[in-house]
Amino acid sequence: MSSFNHTLIGQFVEELYSANSLWERFYIYQQYVNRLGFHSASYTFIPSIQLDQSLPPIFLYTNEFPKGFLQQYTEQNLARHDFTLRLARDYKVAPSLNWREPLDWREHEVSGALLPQEVAVIELARVDYGIINAVSIPTMMSEAGVAGMSIISHENDCLFEKLKAKSLPTLLSCSQIFHDMNYASSDLNYTFLMPFIQNLRPKEIQILRYLASGKNLKAIEDSTGISYGYASNLLNELRARLGGISRDKLMYLIGAVKLFNLN
Repeated sequence: MSSFNHTLIGQFVEELYSANSLWERFYIYQQYVNRLGFHSASYTFIPSIQLDQSLPPIFLYTNEFPKGFLQQYTEQNLARHDFTLRLARDYKVAPSLNWREPLDWREHEVSGALLPQEVAVIELARVDYGIINAVSIPTMMSEAGVAGMSIISHENDCLFEKLKAKSLPTLLSCSQIFHDMNYASSDLNYTFLMPFIQNLRPKEIQILRYLASGKNLKAIEDSTGISYGYASNLLNELRARLGGISRDKLMYLIGAVKLFNLN
């Protein structure tokens, strides 16, 4: 029978609030993943701009997580054959789907519902990197993007089912709390959105440079020839593609990557 550990959740929240950065909070999350009996974890936030372009995700991962798997996943862009991301894309066109359900890799592998390439990624994880069992936990699924954890275990199928029955409800709560607490923070945006800020289109850079100069956006056409309507729409689109961030967070990010030094 499944159980929910209210005491552990309270301790987890208290420790998260005492942390000062994404990295400190993720270290705390790692400790609680281990306390619940799981081996290791990875976390990612994928803004819509990245999901739509099928670019490899950026991961945070615990010390015990097989780094070789993540390296191969990134270098070969195995995100193209990740069934969890396919389901995320499906949700965008069919939002009535229940995206909050945890996704057990082994259950989906033997279900017969996955594509051959998706099964091959799970087999690669198990055979080459010792990921015997794993469950992906969605923590965000919206027009802004998707986020979630992958929690792995070295236990066989039978023992993994018992572990899930005992600890999964508490793990789901810890995972959602971790994501919610970090989603609005600047360091999360800095970590996961930086590569895409650095690869903006020239006109996007031009508009952001103008905005960062402190001038009124309504006067942009006088300086750049770009109409206010176009600039305003492009700015709103860019913020949405980067996960629905505020204008202030967008300006923080472009300052962090020294956008004004980009040619």
